[in-house]
Amino acid sequence: MEIQFTILDINFIGGLNQQNVVELALARHNGEQITQTWHSYINPQKEITDFDLATVHLTEAQLANAPSFAELAPQIEQFIQGTVLTGLAIRQFYAILRHEFKRLSMRFQYKNLDLQTLLNKQTDFLTPNPNLAQICQHLNLPYHQNMNPQARVVLMARLFEDLYITPNKPIKKQQVHSDALNTKFPVNLPRKTAEELPNQTGIYYFLDQKGRIIYLGKSKNIKTRVYTHFNSDLDSLKRLQLKARIYSIQYQLTGSELIALLLESDEIKRYMPAFNMAQRRKKYRYGLFYRKNTEGYLIFYIAHLLPDSEPLQQFSTRWSALAFVANLAAQYQLNLELCGIAKVEEWMTPHFFPEDFIPPEKPNTADHNEKIRQIISWYSYPHPNLLIIDHGRTPDEVSVVMIERNKYTGFTFLPLEKIRPIIQQQILPTFQRLTILPKIRQQIKTYRDNPDIRRIIRTWLRKYEAQNTKHISIVESQNQTYLPTNDNPPSTLENISESLAYPDFNSTLLALTDNNNKEPNNPEEKPTNFDTYSNVIPNSANALPSNEENEILLILPKVIQF
Repeated sequence: MEIQFTILDINFIGGLNQQNVVELALARHNGEQITQTWHSYINPQKEITDFDLATVHLTEAQLANAPSFAELAPQIEQFIQGTVLTGLAIRQFYAILRHEFKRLSMRFQYKNLDLQTLLNKQTDFLTPNPNLAQICQHLNLPYHQNMNPQARVVLMARLFEDLYITPNKPIKKQQVHSDALNTKFPVNLPRKTAEELPNQTGIYYFLDQKGRIIYLGKSKNIKTRVYTHFNSDLDSLKRLQLKARIYSIQYQLTGSELIALLLESDEIKRYMPAFNMAQRRKKYRYGLFYRKNTEGYLIFYIAHLLPDSEPLQQFSTRWSALAFVANLAAQYQLNLELCGIAKVEEWMTPHFFPEDFIPPEKPNTADHNEKIRQIISWYSYPHPNLLIIDHGRTPDEVSVVMIERNKYTGFTFLPLEKIRPIIQQQILPTFQRLTILPKIRQQIKTYRDNPDIRRIIRTWLRKYEAQNTKHISIVESQNQTYLPTNDNPPSTLENISESLAYPDFNSTLLALTDNNNKEPNNPEEKPTNFDTYSNVIPNSANALPSNEENEILLILPKVIQF
C-alpha cells in the first residue's frame, strides 16, 4: 500500500495558547502528485479584531458566514485519515489543529514530516531559517506576496516533490518513519547531538544560533529530560518557540541532584536565559529579622539589608516582606504587633489577610515564643555548619556542599579516598576540624548565597531526612563521640546534637570498618577512637549481607556537622 501525505497550511488568530484556525487548506499527495484538495474558511466563534483580520488578509464577512470548526471537524478528519501530515512549520500547525480537536474532545494524532528539516538536509541557504519567499527564489519556484493557504499548499507540494520524491522510485515506509521522528527534534539541531546526551544527573543548556544560552535546566537523567522538552512543544506556543531556537546543547555532569539544583539556580542568575522565568531575581534589599523585646517576646521586624546582616529571609521589596509576615501571622495566629505590623490597614486586607482574619490579642509569652521558634526552625538550617557529602560524577568521587555560619559557601568534587576519614561522622571531632576541614575549605568553589539557594538546601534536607529510618542523637565530649542510652535520654545530657538523616538515595552502599562497633551501655563507657556510632537501619531493599561483625554500611548522602 502506497504512503499518502496531506500537505497543509492554515491561517489562525489569537495569542499564546489561544489560537483559532480561520482558514485551512489541505492537499492529498500520493507520492507522485496531488490527488485531492480541500479548503474552507472557519468561523472562530469569538470576537475578531481589525488587527486579526489584517493579519490573515480576510474580511469579517468571510468569517461570519463560514462554518465553525466543530462543523468541519468530521470532514477534516476524513480527509487526512491514514496520511502523514507535511508542510513548513508543520509542528506549529499540527499543535494548533490538535488543540482545536481537543476542544471538541476528539483525538488527533498523526505523523509529521517537516519540510524545513528536509531543506536543511538537502540545500545550502546563505540565510538561516529562510522564509517561503527565499525558499522559492533558491529553488526557482513561483512566488508572490499575500499568497493564501490554497496557493501555499500547491507551492509546498512542488517543494515536497523536489525534496522528497525520486522519479520512478517508491517512497520507503522506513524512510518516512525515520524522517517523521526527526520532526520531533529541533529543526536546527543535529539529531546526533541529542542522541549522544548522557543518561546521568546534571544540568543542560540550550544554545541559540549565536551561542547564547536561551534555556537551562537540571535533571537526574539529562537525555530523558531534554527529550521531554522536544515532545512538549505541542502543548505550548512558547515551548514551540524555544524548540525552534535551539541550535546546540551543552551539559555539565554533577552526579548529585543537590549539586544540579544549586548549579542550575546559580547559572540562571548568571546568564538570565530568555526562556527561564523562575529564579532570575538577583537583588534583595529587605530582610526579616527577629529579636527578644523587653517583655520577653520573640518578635519579627523588617529592615534594610546591610553587608553583615543575618536575616531569616530576604526580599526584593518591602511589599513582599510584609506579605510574607502577614501570611505567617494568619497561618500561626500571631499577634500582628509582635510581627512588626502595628495595625491592619484597609489596603492590606485583600492582599495579605483572609477576609475573616481577626488579629489575636497579645498571647502568653511561652506560647507565642514557641510558635516563633517553630517558624525560625523551618526557615533555618538544622545546624549553622554543615558538610553535605553526596555522590560525585564517578564511583571514585564524592561531591561536598559546605554551609558555614548559616551561609552556603559553595561545593566541590573530591576523591572518595580523601573524604573517607570523615564520612563516618555525624559531628566532626576537633582534630578533624583542625586538619581535614581546612583542606576541604580550600577546594570549595565559592558560589553566591541567596534565598533561592537556601530554599533548595532546606527543602532537600527535609525531603531526605523524612526518608531516614531512624534519627540518632550523638553526644560529643572531650573530642570523642558516643551514643546516649535509654538510661541517659538526650534531654538530660549536655552537648547533645540530633543527627541529620541518612537519606535513602537508592544509592551505592559504602562498606566502612569500625573496630569499636559495640554500642556503650552508658556514658562512662566511651569509645577509644573518634568514630561515630550509628544505629541507622538501612531499608531492607538496600541492605547488603556482611560476613564481618565489625562492618558498618553507610548510605550516601551524608550530612556532617562541624
